[in-house]
Amino acid sequence: MPSLAGTSISNDARDFLARDAAFRTTWDFGGGFGVFLETGIDDRSYHTPAADGLSRSSTGEQYRAGLAFAPLSNIIRGEVSLGWGRQRPNEAALPELDGVLIDANLAWRASPLTSFLLTAQSTFVDSIAFASSGGLARQLGLEVRHAFQRYLIGSAGVRYTTTPYAGIPLRETELIGELGLDYYLGPTTILFGRYQHIAFDSTLPASQSDTDVLRLGVRLRY
Repeated sequence: MPSLAGTSISNDARDFLARDAAFRTTWDFGGGFGVFLETGIDDRSYHTPAADGLSRSSTGEQYRAGLAFAPLSNIIRGEVSLGWGRQRPNEAALPELDGVLIDANLAWRASPLTSFLLTAQSTFVDSIAFASSGGLARQLGLEVRHAFQRYLIGSAGVRYTTTPYAGIPLRETELIGELGLDYYLGPTTILFGRYQHIAFDSTLPASQSDTDVLRLGVRLRY
């Protein structure tokens, strides 16, 4: 990819292969309530070292305990979990990532026409910044969906993500606001529109940005 200066920019250091596996055990108490234990492992293999000469290949492990509920009333349902995880770089010179994992996916049907969705997610992300292996990103989101008509569904949501990076004094934040509209032509064909405003901020000087994204399309389901 060419830069503004006319030189070539290579993204080979971002190319990797990821393998993930997870095992979950659930105890069902009846009535749509249960608790679960989950163990996950992953392996990330990068093909090319970053500019500092260090490969970002790593192995990870995650442990979670949580509550899942889907009562017959169907007014509120979802799951929430708390755990701990670790991402270990293959290069000893890079810092290990670890921390508390908080995840949630909670849906509340406030009325037959309106529903709310609260989400939380903890994810280890990689970085090719000098001397940093990455960080633990935490995201919190809220979305509301409303049926204006039987075949016309509107949505509005906001998501906030913060990522402190290990080994370097860098923290990034991202705030996304989104508006959406879905029109169901039938059970298999949906016309959709999405507008997003993305506000990115960082402790790195002169790296702030604001982006507007508009998407129009057709979604087919079979």
